[in-house]
Amino acid sequence: MLAKLIEAIANVAAPAEWLVEDKYDGIRAQLHVDAANQVRIFTRGAEDATVAFPEIVEAAAAVPEPAVFDGEVLGWRDGRALPFAALQQRLARKKVSAALREEVPVIFMAYDRLFRGRALVLDSPVELRRAALKALLAAGAPRLLISPQQSIDSHEALDALFAAARARGNEGLLLKRRGS
Repeated sequence: MLAKLIEAIANVAAPAEWLVEDKYDGIRAQLHVDAANQVRIFTRGAEDATVAFPEIVEAAAAVPEPAVFDGEVLGWRDGRALPFAALQQRLARKKVSAALREEVPVIFMAYDRLFRGRALVLDSPVELRRAALKALLAAGAPRLLISPQQSIDSHEALDALFAAARARGNEGLLLKRRGS
């Protein structure tokens, strides 16, 4: 949400103070689930993208309590993100056909939990929000994934994670300061 580009790995002070996740090339979105299990998906620009991703809506309707998640809508096949160009086929459609759902399957990759019920939880440390995210999505709805997160202890480890993320076809890495 308040990301800034780091030009060189050497510019990351104290690597052990950071948590690392892949940066995906999808549609940054919020997934809202209300008390009546009504689900809405909003893009970064606050556009309602709910109708483009009915399988995410179906999966999120089973979330057992109200919540708002920050994450990314991704085309997804065989455990990895599809290119953004494939995902674009799903946008601006009034109805998504079964054939398109098969051709470009999607998931919601959750990065963070922003609300618990009606309470904003951003003042909680990232580690506590992550634990709450895992507790809520632990049942493992197949279309609601939690972004894998790793700890690092050196610039070399960070460099290796960056290379691995790029090899998986992702844009790079996101770093989150512990306790933030």
